[in-house]
Amino acid sequence: MLLKIEYPNILPSTNIINDRPPQLRDIVSENLLPEVARTQRERFLTTGLLDERARRGPNHEAELQCVYALAHSLATSSEKMLQTLADTALLLCDAGSAGISLIERDDTGLSYFRWVATAGFISTYTGNTTPIDESPCGVTLALGGVQLFAYPQRHFDCLKAPVPEVVEGLVVPILGQREPWGTIWVMSHDENARFDAEDARVLMSLASFVGAALVVERAKTAAETRAEEAEAARVALQASENAMSNAIAMIAHELRGPLAPMTSALEAIYRLSDSNQAFVSALNIAQRQTRHLGRLVDDLLDASRIRYDKVALERNEMVLQEIVREATALLLPDINHRKHSLELNLPEAPVVVVADSGRLIQILTNVISNAAKYTPDGGLIHVSVTTREPSPLESAGRTEASIEITDNGMGISKNALPRVFDMFVQSRTCDASREGGLGIGLAVVKHLVSLHDGTVEIKSDGEGCGTTVLIRLPVRAPRTEASSD
Repeated sequence: MLLKIEYPNILPSTNIINDRPPQLRDIVSENLLPEVARTQRERFLTTGLLDERARRGPNHEAELQCVYALAHSLATSSEKMLQTLADTALLLCDAGSAGISLIERDDTGLSYFRWVATAGFISTYTGNTTPIDESPCGVTLALGGVQLFAYPQRHFDCLKAPVPEVVEGLVVPILGQREPWGTIWVMSHDENARFDAEDARVLMSLASFVGAALVVERAKTAAETRAEEAEAARVALQASENAMSNAIAMIAHELRGPLAPMTSALEAIYRLSDSNQAFVSALNIAQRQTRHLGRLVDDLLDASRIRYDKVALERNEMVLQEIVREATALLLPDINHRKHSLELNLPEAPVVVVADSGRLIQILTNVISNAAKYTPDGGLIHVSVTTREPSPLESAGRTEASIEITDNGMGISKNALPRVFDMFVQSRTCDASREGGLGIGLAVVKHLVSLHDGTVEIKSDGEGCGTTVLIRLPVRAPRTEASSD
């Protein structure tokens, strides 16, 4: 069954711009109206002849071979794909020349056609450009369908090329989703070789293929561009983070230098104070702030070490209760200054862990100092240690020690809880935050606990409801090498 194709060959009205499909309205300008009228008047637009001529039968074998070639071309570059389409149009329409013209725009927004693929007699003219307002392709877009032109070189100056005279030119629009991509066309240079409705059908099929392929190609290009932009952004962010980490490490080292002599000087002044109560009170404030500054510097250095995975542990067997007592002793001046009550609930039997004592003390002082800092004066801080044996159902279970630090302070909002362990995030803002850290401490705590094969979690029922930090560590004996007798 042959497909009946409608070919507009009569200028419908001077309202041709608004009568065109939406994809064509932005491309077809008012300047084309006289050109379209001229093609009608001078009778070199002969589209109606396509249905009047005897129609040749379809060559399905040749079309199938071309489909294979086109499918293969999709895996190559867009240039090769378009060239394959031009070659296919030349072959299937038995034409003398064929090509694909795509719409481009210059820096001023002016649109024009570029011959992106050519075949046959005009194969050397790939890259040639023609104006939209005075070309067969422009007229075709204005009329919005397949168009047949007789001796177009006699009427369009843009086709004055040193090739055999073009007897007929068959042009089909390549429609896109929002606007046309351009046109696909074939030329006959032989008076005895004329195009018919079968050629129009073939060219329309190829135009549909071109349109679909270009949509895929442009989508692929856009995706690749976005991926490249995302990668560039990632690299820039990485460089920025590296620069920030280096700056943080440098600042921390610069701050650490004066801290040791400052601490020594304060201790010397304290010994010389002769128990002057006012003098001692001022020194206590200075010493407390110096210790706070020291913890901030340690956090900064650890943030840099964590980023570059340079935190190393020196593990030894130790009693967990002794570590808890040492950590709380370091913080007693701050706890007493705030008039907090500190409760320790430690088991009598030694709880032995294999850990880095310095890092474990750092973990506990960080958490307990937060409890002291974010609890109003006169609050309660409770520290307990418990152990849990694996149940019979836990075949791969382990004995764990749990350290629980609870306060009755300001608590943490539900929205802030998920981010408490993020670097440089402060989950609590209040008057206490003026003595707060940099949002590093808990991130360091989580990393150090993880290095000890443990876990840490924070619970709070909301603002004003206090906070509980639960640290779990494995209880195990240190590894020993088997001796041979």
